Amino acid sequence: MQSRIRLFLVFLLFGAAIPVLAQVPVQGNKDLQNEIEQRIENINENTSNENVDYTNLIDALNYYKDNPIDLNHTNAGELRELSLLSDLQIRDILQHVEKNGAMIAVYELQSIRSLENDDIQRLLPFIKVSDNLQQLNISLGELIKRGKHTLDLRSQRVLEQQVGYSPISDSALAAKPNSRYLGDPFKHFARYRFNYGNRVQWAFTGEKDYGEEFFKGSQKQGFDFYSGYVFFKNLRKIKALTIGDFHAQFGQGLTFWTDLGFSKSADIFQFKRSAKGLRGYNSLNENQFMRGAGVTISLLPSLDVTLVASSKRRDGNIVPGDSSLSLSADEAGAFQLSGLHRTPAELADRNAILEKDVAANINFAKRNLSIGGTAALMTLDPPFAARSTTYGKYDFSGSRNVNTGIDFSWLYRNMNLYGEGARSLNGGMAGLAGLLLSLDPRLALHIQGRNYGKEYQSVYTRAIGESVGTQNEKGLLTGLNFKVLTVFTISGYYDQF
Repeated sequence: MQSRIRLFLVFLLFGAAIPVLAQVPVQGNKDLQNEIEQRIENINENTSNENVDYTNLIDALNYYKDNPIDLNHTNAGELRELSLLSDLQIRDILQHVEKNGAMIAVYELQSIRSLENDDIQRLLPFIKVSDNLQQLNISLGELIKRGKHTLDLRSQRVLEQQVGYSPISDSALAAKPNSRYLGDPFKHFARYRFNYGNRVQWAFTGEKDYGEEFFKGSQKQGFDFYSGYVFFKNLRKIKALTIGDFHAQFGQGLTFWTDLGFSKSADIFQFKRSAKGLRGYNSLNENQFMRGAGVTISLLPSLDVTLVASSKRRDGNIVPGDSSLSLSADEAGAFQLSGLHRTPAELADRNAILEKDVAANINFAKRNLSIGGTAALMTLDPPFAARSTTYGKYDFSGSRNVNTGIDFSWLYRNMNLYGEGARSLNGGMAGLAGLLLSLDPRLALHIQGRNYGKEYQSVYTRAIGESVGTQNEKGLLTGLNFKVLTVFTISGYYDQF
């Protein structure tokens, strides 16, 4: 409920006046706002993570509303940031310019077969055509003049009396020390952000959950969770540079993907992941991110290399060493993902595991073909204990895991064929492949098959599937999108797994 309220407030601010061009039937400002809001609301409904933050997407839409993309001087990566087009549509736009020369007006989009009027309507506020290639000059004066500062402060609490905060005698508390929370029933959040479009960003975030102490006891430093980063984009050969907390997305999410991965939904175009590489971390999940530095370098016009290095402590259960049980040293039992530190037991799990990650991705993209390779090494201290239960037989154990994978995407005429194959250190394999076919401008078919071996192990994986992890699952996913009328679309999927 809270995430829906936040989305409503964001789009209330976002729905400012939007320019409309003649000759192309367009939606009004309110209709366009509702269209974008509905798209993100659909995404919101297909994730169970209450700490999802759509700041990056909203920032991109706001930026391109004020600084429209020049269709005569753009690329696939820039158009993907709008999250409004499929890869087939992006390919067709770029090929139209390549084949016919610079566009004279945006009305030429109507001649592109894969674009319907409603697709063009959604694009209009964020695009333009120009004869001149304009480069923004990132100077100190320009940052001060055009940069945007945002400060968000929020406090909330449940008004009803909850058991965790109710009075208790000293003897009862001593007998059950985890029956009451150490802190007050308030939740506090503070974030300062600066962004110069999508090219320079930095942010600093602090959060305290319900029941956690604040500037006392175990939290004398104030907030329970702090996060921050600086991010630069398109600095000559450096396409992206981030320092601090960040996300990394590669391929289809099988090998290495730290960010949110959307679940199956009636929006069949979401079946395919659109990796955005490096991006700053704006969510409040206290575990699923990288902390260190990442850089993407353009070695050649069609060849990019991304390097990632991270070191952070994360929550987990620790099993003490016991010689009688043949445990010579401490071992980790499981990660704790809640991020809550309200009781002595939860505090004991805080920052208990040291995780270090290094990853590399190389990506070749030219015209209609994209091929990428990813390798990631994760080390844990203490190591994960092997599980003796039947359902945990194939879970990761030990202090080190290596994931390697190859992904591809090929656009040919009216179809997009894509996939990824991955392998973990223990020999486990996982793979998926999909076909997005535009049978007609009003009819699209999406078929995707997946086979995730029971031995495959990866902590940072977000490939599409029925279960949370990409392990021990086979499936065939089929989706159909049919635009019956301009204002009426039938869309759905069937998954046999």
